[in-house]
Amino acid sequence: SVIYPNPTTGKIFCNLNLDCVIKIVDIFGNQVEVKISNNSIDMSGFGNGNYYIQFYKDKKVYINRFLKI
Repeated sequence: SVIYPNPTTGKIFCNLNLDCVIKIVDIFGNQVEVKISNNSIDMSGFGNGNYYIQFYKDKKVYINRFLKI
């Protein structure tokens, strides 16, 4: 999946697939709780830094890194 904008100051957008599981973790591996709506994820309440978005589908994991500034 493609995520944009990267880096972001608030929302990130991605072509979300409804039949996959999405997790976002910080650089320490801690999962962060986010709201997902209309193919966007609101990261505005989180600290600056690197995050990883993980898409789980059909026993495969796809990982993208993005920067919150």
